[in-house]
Amino acid sequence: FLIFTFFIAINYFNFKIFDILDQIYFYSHANSAVEQDKQKQKKEIEMNATKIVCTVIYVLMIAGTLVMVGNVGQYIDMASAIVVVVISVLFAATAKGDDSVIQKFGNGAVRAGWLGSMIGIIGIFGSDGFAAGDLSMLGSAMVVCSLTVFYGYFFKIGAMILD
Repeated sequence: FLIFTFFIAINYFNFKIFDILDQIYFYSHANSAVEQDKQKQKKEIEMNATKIVCTVIYVLMIAGTLVMVGNVGQYIDMASAIVVVVISVLFAATAKGDDSVIQKFGNGAVRAGWLGSMIGIIGIFGSDGFAAGDLSMLGSAMVVCSLTVFYGYFFKIGAMILD
């Protein structure tokens, strides 16, 4: 009887020891998972800050280049910018796929830039200035033709850096 009681007591304590070890293992892994989540969130915040800083540097670099070239006003055309931005936003809002909204916006910006360029080319070929050979009459159509592509790739590269 004494030996039987001894074996029961050993089995009971073994189960208790295993329960305690399981709890220690669970809590240590739960804490490490929480720590890993905290480290992951910290890393994401650092990456977001890095992306924003890099995007600001990119915009400043392009702006500095335009200033150095001279006559910054020649690079500003609100009609071209509106065409690219509106089409890009619509593309980002409606395009299907696994890409982020920022990537979709950048992809839409390039497409909108080329669409604006085609509009500008049609404007050039369909104008009276083209038929007459008068280049002074083609200025606005040439601006739309060129700047929409510039704006499209400007936004695309910015979206690539930001995403």
